[in-house]
Amino acid sequence: MDKDQFIESIRKNKGQMYAVAYSMVHNHSDAEDVVQDALLNAYKKLHTLKDDQKFLSWMMQIIVNQSKMYIRRNAKLQYLDDMDGEKEQLKNQEDDTIWDSVMALKSEFSTVIILYYADGYKVKEISEIMGIPEGTVKSRLAKARELLKKELEE
Repeated sequence: MDKDQFIESIRKNKGQMYAVAYSMVHNHSDAEDVVQDALLNAYKKLHTLKDDQKFLSWMMQIIVNQSKMYIRRNAKLQYLDDMDGEKEQLKNQEDDTIWDSVMALKSEFSTVIILYYADGYKVKEISEIMGIPEGTVKSRLAKARELLKKELEE
């Protein structure tokens, strides 16, 4: 993959990348920082990408790892999220209530929900991106669905 292809892929998928980072760090500016750091790391390691067709899942894995590092580094800091303020339209969803509920979940649940439903990844791909077993992905999806169902019924 050359520089122009890299830039074009980033342009096409920046919303998905931001959504995954935000689902983990729960703060708009932190998510932007995570994505920027991940993009820089990806560009430096672009030569290690063996199959251009797998760029997006490779990039998502970098974003998940970068998010985890960011959370570890900032574990002692707590942020108040501005969910009541200006909202970003994720994937042009008509119902902000659903996305508010998804984002209110723990990051382990919101991340799999976004990767599965919003980004269309399969369980196996999510397993690779997040570095967890497929069974864990399935159980997190089931638990997240259950939590969302309860939340949305109320």
